[in-house]
Amino acid sequence: MTRLASRSRVVLVIAAIAAIAIVSPALGGPSVRSLVRKEVSKQISKATGPAGPPGSPGTARAYAYVNPGSNPSFDSSRTKGFTAVSSGATGFYCLTPASGIDPSATAPAVTPVWNSGVLSPSFAQLVSPSDMPAPARCSASQVPVYTYTSSGTSFPATTGAVAFTVVLP
Repeated sequence: MTRLASRSRVVLVIAAIAAIAIVSPALGGPSVRSLVRKEVSKQISKATGPAGPPGSPGTARAYAYVNPGSNPSFDSSRTKGFTAVSSGATGFYCLTPASGIDPSATAPAVTPVWNSGVLSPSFAQLVSPSDMPAPARCSASQVPVYTYTSSGTSFPATTGAVAFTVVLP
């Protein structure tokens, strides 16, 4: 009988604790959740270690912001590792990386600059040199980029009005 009585006392104590935990917030007291959050944030705020060693500089070997047009140019404050940009035909660009940077060693990333003077959707993408018109073909050491717009109802058209960025990781 004493064993049964001690089990019932344990169940009664657990039920009382659960009732207090549930009723306490309703009576204006702190909830168990808020108490746990407070304790965890207090412990985390003290959990700082020594500063680590400085990291290496960024991993991009080259990047460029290209101002479009028949005489394209780089935005010098946002360009590193490229020496020249040319356009042999409207919407086709050849970017020349600095000596020692091989664009075929990684996958270049090209992104159009949204609404750089063009109101319809603008696009910029890598293009195979063999897909470029003959006067605009890039050499194997250059990064070929194609820019175009689409009104949604017509076939995409090349344009020399889309600024873009290129990154060589």
